[in-house]
Amino acid sequence: MSGAITFPPNPTVGQIFTSGGTTWQWNGTAWVNANTGTNFLPLTGGTMTGALTLSGNAATALQATPLQQVNATVAPAFNAVGRSYIHNGLFNIAQRGSGAFTANGYTLDRWLLAVSLDTASVASGAVSDTNRAQIGDEAATFYLGNTFTGNAGATAYTLLIQPIESVRRLANKTVTVSFYANASAALRLGVSLNQFFGSGGSPSASVSGTGQSVTLTTSFARYSLSFTLPSVAGKTLGTNGNDNTGLNFWYSAGANNATTSGSVGVQSGTINLWGVQLEVGSVMTALDYGGTPQQQLAQCQRFYVSNTSQLAVGFNSWAAGGFYYHPIFFPVQMRAAPTVTIVSTSNATNINSSAPNLQGPFGFSWYMVATATGGTAITMNGYNASADL
Repeated sequence: MSGAITFPPNPTVGQIFTSGGTTWQWNGTAWVNANTGTNFLPLTGGTMTGALTLSGNAATALQATPLQQVNATVAPAFNAVGRSYIHNGLFNIAQRGSGAFTANGYTLDRWLLAVSLDTASVASGAVSDTNRAQIGDEAATFYLGNTFTGNAGATAYTLLIQPIESVRRLANKTVTVSFYANASAALRLGVSLNQFFGSGGSPSASVSGTGQSVTLTTSFARYSLSFTLPSVAGKTLGTNGNDNTGLNFWYSAGANNATTSGSVGVQSGTINLWGVQLEVGSVMTALDYGGTPQQQLAQCQRFYVSNTSQLAVGFNSWAAGGFYYHPIFFPVQMRAAPTVTIVSTSNATNINSSAPNLQGPFGFSWYMVATATGGTAITMNGYNASADL
């Protein structure tokens, strides 16, 4: 028979004591057998490694629940909270039309096509029921499709860019870019981030980030890449207020662009995008839709407004050369004073000339000059105002 066990005096709750191959633990009232050979944690302190299996359910009160189940249950309720820095990530806004766009310039709202030596054709496409099933979200309506042909030249590239206003907003932060995509074949799609310090004055030189790439399949799937942007401390911004962080999607790239493109290489085919998101942090979260349809449109109209409605104006001129300023207000305050163009005019009576004038972030004046004394009339068939970066 073994001798008596002498336990430590004045134990603390959770204290461990081992004697004769048996482990005991003080529960605050007595020493209890802690099951020899079984790993356990004390009530306070201790370190656990490896995965933990929890039987709790997020739908049941006061249950310990895995983070994955919490995200799956709770995250869908936060799809419009403004986490994403991307505008028109669902490609629902197309004030310039649905395409096809083949030249350097803006395509669907906020998305800029840049091509060198390659050829590209960007257009809005309708998401099919098959696509929606692959995406897993019946909110998917339009994708942005790009059919491109890569050129073997070292300087060649095909890029889709969204400039994100104010370079300081994302400086020195880790961000995660996520998107749904498919392709006509096993094509690579590259992603990178650039810092542009604006124009005017003597701004610092742009900083090009190192790209990463993924390999797409013919089925829509969601992809995620994380990046850390450099600090802009010590950098000089331009005086024109157009500094930005550029999100770049690389479709094809010559040898000179291997690093920034994520080595996508020279390739040709079709790639379709939907649900683009950029958020602060190293973890991809549920897709942020960008708010209500009205909010999505307003985000884009800060940069570009297309008004296709007719406006008929007339005035009674006191003499030849008499003039009139008609105020026109934008639906939202624009990023900066825009460039305004009149789509066309018609039904002009006693009008020598008309043109946009006094453009500002809130609106502009339509300036008209009479040919002679007497009544005048003219109809404006819409206008476009661009404050895009």
